[in-house]
Amino acid sequence: MKKVIVVESKAGYKYPERPQTIVLDGTKYEIYEIVERWRTPVKEFYRIEIEDGSELVISYIEKTDQWFLEKGYPITSKTRKMYRSPQELPFNRCDYRCEKCSEQGNCWVYQMSESKRIKHLVKGEDPDSMETVIEDLRDSLEESMRILKMSAKKWGIDLDKETEETKDYEQFDFDRFPLYKEAYQFTITCHRFCESIRDEEKATRDIEQLLWYSNLISAKVARALSEKYEFPVDELMEKQATISARIVLRSLRFCEDALENIFKKRVGATDEVKDLLIYAGRLTEKIKNEFFRQKR
Repeated sequence: MKKVIVVESKAGYKYPERPQTIVLDGTKYEIYEIVERWRTPVKEFYRIEIEDGSELVISYIEKTDQWFLEKGYPITSKTRKMYRSPQELPFNRCDYRCEKCSEQGNCWVYQMSESKRIKHLVKGEDPDSMETVIEDLRDSLEESMRILKMSAKKWGIDLDKETEETKDYEQFDFDRFPLYKEAYQFTITCHRFCESIRDEEKATRDIEQLLWYSNLISAKVARALSEKYEFPVDELMEKQATISARIVLRSLRFCEDALENIFKKRVGATDEVKDLLIYAGRLTEKIKNEFFRQKR
């Protein structure tokens, strides 16, 4: 008998529902990618990759509204620790929306930020004032420099010496990648659309979400491309490129969610919304082809 599981999903204007998170052994995991999907007369099947790197096959029965775990690699305490420890987070896994993040308890950056906020409140200071923000920023930069100097000393790196590698990195040309151009154009198109409906109060949250994540897409695509092609034989950078690409896929999904909500609320020109959804779907496929499918 298949195991009944808890899956959170997002229903779009097009069937079927899209699974977003899955709960296994009491732990919630984000679904990074739907690798494959197929349907039988009874079930909808999904082969998914979750945030700890495992691949699972899950299924959904519409009639009973139940999700099932069909098969998958076991989730061990070792892999869970590897991917969810405070030491690992949020390095290049972050979309900068702390208030909506399920990893607050694991993220040392968030915990440090909240600790500073509490200290300001105890002192009777406004943690959101410009003066306080600048003070915290200065402290963070000083701490970053201290860590960099310690690491440089450990690895025998002279921070005052400019290397040829540094010069080459500064000249990395993103415009030679059609994928980056498409991602950047998607960001611009989303901004123009949001500007056209900015006075629609019933879509304020969706507009905010679309603006935020469309911005993140072009930035993370640029990062993923530089990590993949500037350091082609670096195993660590290859891994980071994959992580950046996963952030792009997740951001595209959030953009699609916002666009679908806008579509349901009948805000703006429906043709524009549909065009952006098609654009997002096309970009999603190209990201998968560039960073994932060629490895399989």
